[in-house]
Order: sequence, then structure tokens, then C-alpha cells
Amino acid sequence: YGDGATKESRSLLRMGRLVSALEQRYAEPWTLQTLSEFANLSRTNLLRIFRQATGQSPIDFLIGLRIEEAKRMLRQTSLGITEIAFETGFGDSNYFARKFREATGHSPTAFRRRTWS
Repeated sequence: YGDGATKESRSLLRMGRLVSALEQRYAEPWTLQTLSEFANLSRTNLLRIFRQATGQSPIDFLIGLRIEEAKRMLRQTSLGITEIAFETGFGDSNYFARKFREATGHSPTAFRRRTWS
């Protein structure tokens, strides 16, 4: 996409770069501000364009990435729940447990038990 690229295609390229960065750096302390700065968009435009591209907000997308990695870690490691919370970018293990339950229907401990049974 060169100089002739449409505004929409440039926005989609920005979202692609942002999604890639989130997938690679999910554990970093991203905020809506840092996300909008990374994409070089206002918060309002970031939220609108990201939702159009992915069907969800950037923060919900990021939480989903973190939960998927936490699920992998619960299945494949013996790390404690708090360690996994911090390793996946959650700054609070209670918030992690709440978001994990919302996403999976199980607490992290119950998920691990079910996986290892």
C-alpha cells in the first residue's frame, strides 16, 4: 500500500500491526492510551476501527490473548495461579481469576484440575 492507499486500508494495516504487537507482547502493561499511541490514532478512532476489524475492543482482545496463554500455562506448567497471572500480564490475581472464570466458566484451579484429570 503506497501513497494511493485509502484511509480504510491504512487503518486496517495499523490494526494488523497492533494485533501482531499484542500477540507478541500480551504481557506488557498496555493501556488504551499506549494502544492509541502505538496505532497513531485517537482513542475514539482506535476503538471504532479495532471493533470493526476484530469484533471486540482492544482491551477485550488483549484479555483474550492473556487468558489463552494462561490456559496453556495451566495445562503445561506447575506454576502457581498468581505466578501465571503475573506472567500473562495481569497485575492482580483476583482480577485474573474473575476474567478467567468469565471466559471459561471455571476458576483457574478448577480448569487445571479438569485438564490434569
